[in-house]
Amino acid sequence: MARNSFYSGNAGDEVIIDNSVAAAELAETNAAASANAAASSESNAASSATSAANSATTSGSYLTAGQAAQTAAELAETNAETAKTNAAASAAAAQSSEDDAAIDLALTNADVVLTHADVVLAEADKVQTGLDRIAVAADLVLTNQDTIDTAADVVLTNADVVLTHADVVLTNADAATTAADRSAITTLYDTFDDRYLGTKSSDPSVDNDGNALATGAMYFNSTVNNTRFYNGTAWEDPEATATSGASTATTKANEAAASASSALTSKNSAAADLVLTNADVVLTHADVVLTHADVVLTTADLALTNADVVLTHADVANTADKLPKSGGTMTGTLILSGNPSAGNHASNKTYVDSAIIANNATIPDAVAMSIALG
Repeated sequence: MARNSFYSGNAGDEVIIDNSVAAAELAETNAAASANAAASSESNAASSATSAANSATTSGSYLTAGQAAQTAAELAETNAETAKTNAAASAAAAQSSEDDAAIDLALTNADVVLTHADVVLAEADKVQTGLDRIAVAADLVLTNQDTIDTAADVVLTNADVVLTHADVVLTNADAATTAADRSAITTLYDTFDDRYLGTKSSDPSVDNDGNALATGAMYFNSTVNNTRFYNGTAWEDPEATATSGASTATTKANEAAASASSALTSKNSAAADLVLTNADVVLTHADVVLTHADVVLTTADLALTNADVVLTHADVANTADKLPKSGGTMTGTLILSGNPSAGNHASNKTYVDSAIIANNATIPDAVAMSIALG
């Protein structure tokens, strides 16, 4: 700052003016420092505004960045107010202690400071606007989150509906499986019921459903207390047959045992041993006889079965080839076994021809002609 010096004729006046100039210079220095502080605050506010604008793109750090920017703006505003106060104080000191030029310069510097303070306040307003936008964006994020939560609730509700439908399908599947199992059990029971007819007092002619008997069907005869089997044509009683055979074998064995006992009591040890040996042989022979009897019975059963088959075939053949007693038409030649021996026997052609030839010798020609002419 240029120093303006003038002399009024009083030595003390020059000293006062020098002091005023020094004070003005100090005020100017303070104003410059305040201006620099205001510029720094302005830069900080602009940087805070930029940070706030960048922070607006990330919803998760909106409020934190906004609060930091607001704090920086408030600090800048405080610094500006302080600078403004300092400038006003400097201007007041300069006004009372400096000449007109120094005062004008101080006022100019104060105006600059005030201008910078206004810029800082304007930037602070921008920061506040940014904070307001951040708050609006945060509200939008919260609104979008509510929308997302509502959509998620709808999805969960739809999932519950799908699960409910799935439960209905599973329930229907279980019902279908149960019906199929019941059908299978019913079929199985019906098959068993057709095979085992239960307890009856006599041989049944149809099964429990009123249908024809199946080969292999069986029932318990309460009259004879035996189980009987249907062989396709008749009911068999294997237990009675086996009981009868066992009874016969037991009788024979008892007879052999009685013979052995008699031999033991009436013979000496050697004879008794021989008798026992013979008894054993007899028993062995009895077993062989019983075995042969079983074979014979089996063979007889087979023969009877074959005979039944032969008779059945014969009956079929005879039925097809028989001529009814009431008469009928033969399609082939009838061959007689020989000449008739009684008056009501049939005569073959050879016999008739021979009789005619033999009679021609004794019958008059007129009678023969009459026979020939009919």
